[in-house]
Amino acid sequence: MLTKTALNNPVMILMLAVAVVVLGYVSVTRIPVDLFPDITMPMVLVGVMYPGAGPKDIEASITEQLERAVSSVPGVSYIESTSRQGISTVRANFAWGTDIDVAASDAIQRVQQMMNALPTGALSPFVIKMDVSNFAIVGLNLYGEGIDERAMYDLAYNVIQPQLERVPGVSTASISGGLTRQIQIIADRDALASRNLTAQDVVNALSAANFLLPSGMLKVGDVDFNVFAITQISDVDMLGDVVIRKGPGGNSPIFVRDVAKVIDGAEDKTNIVRINGVPGVSLWVRKQPGANTIKVVQDVLAEIPKIRGIPPGMTLEPAFDQSTYIRQSINSLLNEALMGGLLAMAVIFLFLRSFSSTFIISLAIPLSIAATFILLYFVGGQSLNTFTLGGLALGVGRLVDDSIVVLENIFRHRSMGKSGRQAAYDGAKEVAMPVLASTIATIAVFFPVIFLVGIAKLLFIPLTLTIVFALAASYLVAMAVIPPLSVRFKMSSLDASTRKLGPIMGAWQAALDWTGEFYEKALRWGLNHKVFVVTLVALLFSGAMFMLPRIGTEFFPATDESQFWISIRGPLGTRVERTVESVYVVEEAITAALGKENVSSIVSDAGIRQSSGGSMWSRNPGPHAANVRVRLVPPADRPFSDKEAVELVRKELAGKLPGVRLFFDAGGMQRRIMNFGSEAPLDIEIVGHDLEQARLLHGQIREIVESIPGAVDVRVSREDDYPELDIAIDREKAARLGLSTREVAQGVLTSVAGNLNIPGIYSDPVTGHEYHIIVRFQEQDRNDLYDLEDVPLVTTDGQVLTLRTVADVVPAAGPVQIDKKYMDRVVHVTANVFGRSLGDVAADVEEKLADIVLPEGFTVRLGGERSQQQESFMGLFMAMILALMLVYMTMASQFKSLREPFIVMFSVPMGMIGVVAALWLTSTPLSVNAFMGIIMMVGIVVSNGILLVDFANNLADEGLDVTEAVVQAGRIRLRPILMTTATSLLGLLPMAVGIGEGSETNVPLARAVVGGLTASTVFTLVLVPILYVVFRKRGPKFTDPIVTSESTAKDTN
Repeated sequence: MLTKTALNNPVMILMLAVAVVVLGYVSVTRIPVDLFPDITMPMVLVGVMYPGAGPKDIEASITEQLERAVSSVPGVSYIESTSRQGISTVRANFAWGTDIDVAASDAIQRVQQMMNALPTGALSPFVIKMDVSNFAIVGLNLYGEGIDERAMYDLAYNVIQPQLERVPGVSTASISGGLTRQIQIIADRDALASRNLTAQDVVNALSAANFLLPSGMLKVGDVDFNVFAITQISDVDMLGDVVIRKGPGGNSPIFVRDVAKVIDGAEDKTNIVRINGVPGVSLWVRKQPGANTIKVVQDVLAEIPKIRGIPPGMTLEPAFDQSTYIRQSINSLLNEALMGGLLAMAVIFLFLRSFSSTFIISLAIPLSIAATFILLYFVGGQSLNTFTLGGLALGVGRLVDDSIVVLENIFRHRSMGKSGRQAAYDGAKEVAMPVLASTIATIAVFFPVIFLVGIAKLLFIPLTLTIVFALAASYLVAMAVIPPLSVRFKMSSLDASTRKLGPIMGAWQAALDWTGEFYEKALRWGLNHKVFVVTLVALLFSGAMFMLPRIGTEFFPATDESQFWISIRGPLGTRVERTVESVYVVEEAITAALGKENVSSIVSDAGIRQSSGGSMWSRNPGPHAANVRVRLVPPADRPFSDKEAVELVRKELAGKLPGVRLFFDAGGMQRRIMNFGSEAPLDIEIVGHDLEQARLLHGQIREIVESIPGAVDVRVSREDDYPELDIAIDREKAARLGLSTREVAQGVLTSVAGNLNIPGIYSDPVTGHEYHIIVRFQEQDRNDLYDLEDVPLVTTDGQVLTLRTVADVVPAAGPVQIDKKYMDRVVHVTANVFGRSLGDVAADVEEKLADIVLPEGFTVRLGGERSQQQESFMGLFMAMILALMLVYMTMASQFKSLREPFIVMFSVPMGMIGVVAALWLTSTPLSVNAFMGIIMMVGIVVSNGILLVDFANNLADEGLDVTEAVVQAGRIRLRPILMTTATSLLGLLPMAVGIGEGSETNVPLARAVVGGLTASTVFTLVLVPILYVVFRKRGPKFTDPIVTSESTAKDTN
């Protein structure tokens, strides 16, 4: 019906084709571009800063309160938290598909309800919408001359950051490096003690003299006056004039300047950033959940020239841009699709030897792709990413298959002497059902993808939609566009084209004829030696299944993202000034090992900023740690991969930093997403509360992982031996002397670290920016253990005591940070994998972990990529089983038989022989992408069997002997089978080779399909005819119960 309508209305078909092309162009220009489909796993981060508090105090007083509040939010899957010096962060991970805005709103309500439970001095909680892949998508460097680090940070924090965070799609722009301006009141301990004062008295005096308080209104006659008391100090020097207390006997008052120096300075340097060896400030921009990466990066980069307030001599420029890798990956896929399409056209021309015929069939590619873009934009709601474009690149060879079969059959009917119109109608009608059946069978294999769970579902549904849309469009093109065009180009004739193109095409035709004759002889020989052929195929299939577990497994293919990280861990307690010396050595080693021409930028970040929530985003747990981020030039411009670069640097640094641990991580955005936020692909979670038991257990597990071949960069998330001084207060003695525990603790904190938990506020009258006023002892009064014991404390009767009177100072050690998951403490033992597949390394780890005797209350599980791999593999295996069922049911409906589909299904195990061979020969581990290629292969390989069996049925129904019918069907259908196979294979070849940056993602998928289709085609041409003869002659006993006696008689002749 469709073909008849098209033949009767060729102008309408032309107009529809033009409309499809135009709408397709409009759609593709409006579809957003990104690296991956929307795989947002909603996360809400709740944080509270409590300056001066240690990790264990943070955990007990803040983290546990936040966890209980956030865990009651609807839709929460699990809770994670981190307690660090001065800050608590709780991350609520929500189920797939949760509305992040609603989740954040619910979290805010729960947090507001528990704010009264927070300790005095804790700052107000903040709530940020995130997702598991929430990391910086663009890094900006700020540097220049004529400006110090304090002014540089002030410029970044007060001028640049607010303007960047107003850019649509930007979540935060965190700052690293520089120094925060701080008004420091540096007190002299002896001067205070001689006047019976403490540092806390200075804090109280400043608080009483510098504040903001409205005074009300005054009505005077007919006028209302707003009354404001000038209570804020507008000049830093005036802070020295604040009166702390009257002098003895009402004499001269004691001013701040009498006991302290007032300095307009900066906070202690605990964070140092270097940009290509030069000190500077970095701003790391993160996008909001669901925002398009390329669009956000474009808007951020476009905003840089518009930023107001950057003084002359200062430069703000991008250092890292994740959109570059995305663009290059997309371009690689487009190039692969283009090359695949050109190769497919070349195959069509070689087989048809006609320019016009090649042109007719090749139209199926742009028309199908244009229709796919329309459907993706209006129906699918998808972005252009590595999976949607990968689907097009994978299917570009398959898009012409239907058209090839239709046009080849039309020409066969034309060679019978029929008119162009009649040949077009009869040829299309004859193959309409098998073409429809093969298309539906190919499409049907993708439906089970909707039953997948986790990340596999989110990754492959866009690929599935793309291929389904493209194949459906290609069928419509084959049945509605190809027949009218075959009538229009009447000169297209195989014989005529052969004569025109001369001896080369003649030789090619002779080769095709010889191939047909050879195939016929081979098929007849196989039909006479059925047992041998079947036995040989069974042995090959058994060998493939034997090799399958030995090719290795991984979750997702590794990609070269032109960047890597080096984590530096010095001895616990190392000051940041010493840590940065290790950074210098690492930076020099990078340049020496890789060469300056191969390195785009080096950004180092040593230590951790204590103020402004700097520790929330930092990868460094303390001042003893640093991270060096290396950006390489594109892969085409360097002689080594990112992993090879890591090994070169590792070798260069060997033995140069004794006592310093180094960890390497290759990869960027894609690796982070696939790890689901984990630091490494192999992540062993040790869940349990007791710190000492956890220390022993993670030490044992770390030794196990380090002993496994292929496991490198083994690290433990918890560092337990950070030096600390515990002040054990004698509560009874302190009470007798009139001191509360809080007063003692606050006195120590203020004297040593400053009043960080309750700082004063100074408002700059020029800029309006606010800065902290911090009171503490001068450095010489707080640089050793005895100074801490000499901290003065004043009793209620005015007597001055020292800390040693009411407390003991005990050296101890504690964790740098405390991580929790499922509301229980967790330690992560992580490792990278090098030289072996993730599945093999994880299997070895799991085997050895099974022998560990766990302490009571502890559990151990593998997380990271390994858990995602196991979950995805199980889902994909079930999807493959469902795909096989759907394909069989589709063919049974088309053949109206249970026998013929059963015969055709033998193409699938034949394809598995090729899949295993292709993966093994190319050293490609079995990943979720390769698994998806196997599922896709199921739908493709049955197409050849359908064409063969359907035509054999027609010949047998006409009275031909079953054996002769299948031989003739094989000979006649050999050409379209070889054409469709060759176009599919060559269309996939560029992707299977993976020649562009970012192309590694779809390489396993393409190789699985190429291997499966190649082997299946070879075996199908011989095995399927043999099985067809065997089952047809056995009759309808079990394979075809619904059949008439007349057809049974025909089958058994």
